[in-house]
Amino acid sequence: MKKLLQKISIVLMALLMFASANILAQELNVSGKVTDDAGQAVPGANVIEKGTANGTVTDAEGHYALNVSSANATLTVSFIGYKSMDAVVGGRAVVDFAMQPDVSSLQEVVVMGYTSERRADVVTAISQVSALNTVAIPQGDIGQALQGRVAGVQVTTSGQPGAASQVRIRGFGSFTNNQPLYIIDGVPTFDNTQINPYDVESQTILKDAGAASIYGARAAAGVIVITTKHGKYDGKTNISLDVNTGVTFPGNGISKLNPQQQANKVYEALRNTPGGTATNQPYGPDLNNPVLPDYIDVGIPGKGNVGNVMAGDPRIATALANYNVDPNNGQLIQVIQANKAGTDWYKAMTRTAPTTRVSFGLSGGNDKAHYYTNFTYFDQQGIAINQYLRRFSARMNSEFKPIKGVKVGENLMLTYRENPFVSGSSGNQGTNNGSGNTSDENALNLAYRMPTIIPVHDVNGNWAGTQAPGFNN
Repeated sequence: MKKLLQKISIVLMALLMFASANILAQELNVSGKVTDDAGQAVPGANVIEKGTANGTVTDAEGHYALNVSSANATLTVSFIGYKSMDAVVGGRAVVDFAMQPDVSSLQEVVVMGYTSERRADVVTAISQVSALNTVAIPQGDIGQALQGRVAGVQVTTSGQPGAASQVRIRGFGSFTNNQPLYIIDGVPTFDNTQINPYDVESQTILKDAGAASIYGARAAAGVIVITTKHGKYDGKTNISLDVNTGVTFPGNGISKLNPQQQANKVYEALRNTPGGTATNQPYGPDLNNPVLPDYIDVGIPGKGNVGNVMAGDPRIATALANYNVDPNNGQLIQVIQANKAGTDWYKAMTRTAPTTRVSFGLSGGNDKAHYYTNFTYFDQQGIAINQYLRRFSARMNSEFKPIKGVKVGENLMLTYRENPFVSGSSGNQGTNNGSGNTSDENALNLAYRMPTIIPVHDVNGNWAGTQAPGFNN
């Protein structure tokens, strides 16, 4: 029995020694060098045996050394700004890595003045709007792309096609100019209305006083740095076609009094006014019984116009016999019948407005040159008739590297624009400046001041105009 146990012990020891030797034989020391796409060393790169916590870091010259568990182990190398790489050891003692830049990671930079920085390194208050968000909604002004997308930035607009947006960064800081400074590809300006949204790569908003250290007093109201699109040295050709359409609805407007209701209120006000009288008023001589006239404007040949004419008046026939709406032919003589049902001036002036945008782009490049071309047609009809923005835009740029360290290129932008406005103050943006002068208001504002008894057309189907003797319009 004793001899049997000794034999078993010897066999177990032999098996243990064999297993240990086998384990030791499976361990492998691997070394190598990590470089970038230009062959330069990458110090501080992480080299890890995949699926384990076994790893190391490259030294200042990009070298590493690591014991792996087996000849079939997989090494993973990673570094910020580069794509992670895997390699099977396969029994090799030397495994080198040539890392490639991670383009999507490199795009996470922001332009600040004359430099660009990684977002993680920026300590000032900035925000960025991408190219995708800039063209997400069809608009003629790239400032509208900031609306609701950037904290601390307020964007207001009249809604007129082509009207410049009022952009305010962190409120109002001055009694004069609160418009931010725009830096478009390094060129300062206060006007961004000519930029085609499809040509914008990104918009970076510099919100705090740090911008003033670069651009001075002009940056007091903030800075918006606009970077336009260019080709890339990536050996690829990119073709894009984007077609976008939509409609804008004007809504129902505000309900107004019909002509009889308005007449009742006018005479009620006169009854409650000391000395109030119906003399020279359009609704008859009885303050307690306002009566709507049948005709509000009848031209008298050789004289002027009279209003508040009832049906059967002989002056109506005379005016029709001498009817004239051409000022080149002498006195204007019209017959304008009262619209006793009431004219909805807002509805008469507005419409459902379509918007169409078509953009075609071509870009590409190689290691020696790149190019970018874009053509865009934009047609935005306004909700007010005869109001629209029609714009044809073309942008072309290219860059060449004839010799090392030298770049030659050009940047060309062409724009043709048709943009009739509905007149108004505040730079023709259609807002009232609060002066109380009705000439400051646009036509849509005046639609609510117009008495509803005035029709759109006269009895012969021509435009009636807004003049109605005796009515306060």
